[in-house]
Amino acid sequence: HRVSVGLSLLVVAGVMLVVVYLLFKSRSFFRCIHDLKKEAYQITNGFINQNITVNRVDEIGDLQEAIAQTREYLVKTLRSAMASSNAKSEFLAMMSHEIRTPLNGVIGMAEALQEEEGFDQEQRDMINTIADSGEFLLAIVNDILDYSKIETGKMKLDHIEFDLFRLIRSITKVFQLKAKDKNLVFELNIDDNIGQNVKGDPNRIRQIITNLLGNAMKFTDQGKVSLILKLESDEEEQQVIRVEVKDTGIGITEEKINVIFESFSQADTSTTRKYGGTGLGLSISVKLAELMRSRLEVDSQYGKGSVFSFSLALEKQNLTAESKAPEQEKTEYSEKALEGNKDIQVLVVEDNMVNQKVIVKLLKKMNYSVDVANNGEIGVEAAKNKLYNIILMDIQMPVMGGLEATAWIRKHEKETGQFSPIVALTADVVSMGEGHGVREKYVEAGMNEYISKPVKKDILYRIIKELTSKEKAKDSADPEILESAN
Repeated sequence: HRVSVGLSLLVVAGVMLVVVYLLFKSRSFFRCIHDLKKEAYQITNGFINQNITVNRVDEIGDLQEAIAQTREYLVKTLRSAMASSNAKSEFLAMMSHEIRTPLNGVIGMAEALQEEEGFDQEQRDMINTIADSGEFLLAIVNDILDYSKIETGKMKLDHIEFDLFRLIRSITKVFQLKAKDKNLVFELNIDDNIGQNVKGDPNRIRQIITNLLGNAMKFTDQGKVSLILKLESDEEEQQVIRVEVKDTGIGITEEKINVIFESFSQADTSTTRKYGGTGLGLSISVKLAELMRSRLEVDSQYGKGSVFSFSLALEKQNLTAESKAPEQEKTEYSEKALEGNKDIQVLVVEDNMVNQKVIVKLLKKMNYSVDVANNGEIGVEAAKNKLYNIILMDIQMPVMGGLEATAWIRKHEKETGQFSPIVALTADVVSMGEGHGVREKYVEAGMNEYISKPVKKDILYRIIKELTSKEKAKDSADPEILESAN
């Protein structure tokens, strides 16, 4: 009896040990499952820089090992992708500079020739063809660079005051002429309740509308093209405007509607052959609309026409005179105004000989006094020996670049108490991310303003006029330089 009781107790004790062991193992098992779940979650959500510890030799350990190998593979892939992205950005920045620099010469010289007298009609047609081809090539380059900036997250939106009606008028003025050339009717319809003074990114709004109107004009051979602005909602601080571009063109088949929004795509290859283009305009417009928290939509009937539309949420503003769009300002060419420019001393620091000729020709046309330096080092010496009213500084130059030259000039000015406004001339609009914050970056480097290449004469004249005004120059100058200058 005692033996059977003892055996029973041993059995019970054994069972209890087994239960305890199983409980321990199950807790360990579930802890491992929990850890694996956590590690998988981290990888899924991008936290792949944390090490995974393999501490088992069973199937769970094998699973840990597999996850650890996955993490290592993802780390290598991510590093490779980042290196590739950086290389792509550097390449595009270089190509931006290399392409825009000769384009500045082509477009600048063509514009200069267009203003000359003495050409017969055939010669003038050839000059106009060169100018148009240069502008078309520049548009393609801009599309590719814009697409790259959007892809790499470098495309930022401005948030500034502007006159909406003035912006729309400046856009439609171009397309009214194009419509006339194609014997099309162009209609502009703006809701009377839409406010004129708003805050947003006028340049990107212009880009979307221009792309849509350009497509409408391209694919419409008869009938009309319409730009319609409707007020969707009107609140105390903002208004939402529906922008529509309608045409009576070739239209799009239902199965091709989604394709046209893809990069480098048009409805079909015959469209590309007949009408040309990169197929990037709509893709860029889609991305820009998304950056504005909107959506580009299309309603089309094949053979009857299309309607492209998107919504704009714009903050209401009281527009001041200083905030109006600069491209609307008129440059005075009167003899009296030109005579006064003789006293303006301009230093052009530029290594490219063609660009030198273009810029000097534009400046001398306005009767400015011009000196030229072939690189930053020569520019620094020139600025030390003579006080200039304004310095136009190329950024990428041999011997000494524009940023380094600016730093030396500003250092010299702190010693002398003199001051010259410096304007950056840049063909690199990728790494600097043209538009958002570019001016601020150059101001931080000691400059006052920037002009992207190819140089537009109206922008060049406006900036020189502003910065050669004593008050304007001081407003945009580094406070430390002003303090020493005073």
